[in-house]
Amino acid sequence: MCLLHYGKLDPPYVKHFAWFLLFTALVETTGYYLARQSINNHWLYNLFTVVQFFFLAFIYYQAIDAARVKKAILVLSCLFLALCLVTAFLWQGWKTFDQYLFAAGGMIILLWIGLYFIQLMMNPQFPELKQYPMFWISVGLLFYFIGITPFYSLMDYLITYHREEARKYFFIPQLLIVIKHALFGIGFLCSSQTTQEYSS
Repeated sequence: MCLLHYGKLDPPYVKHFAWFLLFTALVETTGYYLARQSINNHWLYNLFTVVQFFFLAFIYYQAIDAARVKKAILVLSCLFLALCLVTAFLWQGWKTFDQYLFAAGGMIILLWIGLYFIQLMMNPQFPELKQYPMFWISVGLLFYFIGITPFYSLMDYLITYHREEARKYFFIPQLLIVIKHALFGIGFLCSSQTTQEYSS
């Protein structure tokens, strides 16, 4: 959907999702292949966690107008980078999936999503949501990170002490990904329609 409407996507920073989603597909395909070959792929998903965080930092830096929030995004991004370096070189390394790094990044992203929603609500005339593709993208990210952050935070505990029970919950990440990308698709379609309205 993103590539199909690429030339019509608006605001312009939404177009960057096309390359991020292609990168996501490449990571998932490579991760699946490595797992099938019994090769450790945790380093790949640690890398994806970092790329995802900084990509969304860039997106919300563009989407949010308040100067103070932009500064907060920069500060939190620097702190997250420091955390990445500490976990990579002084703590867990890159061969083990760092669920704590993922959880920290997820909570920060949820903060940005909340601030973006506050910006929308403070609009004197509440906007038509079809004119705001980032609203739908943010709803998708909200569902995803609200569900996936506690899941990954508890993953080690579940696997260690409740392995059989944990198997019952492994559908959750797949379900959240489907919901997230479905809402992304609505956002890309809204962006395309909005551009057509402005140009007509």
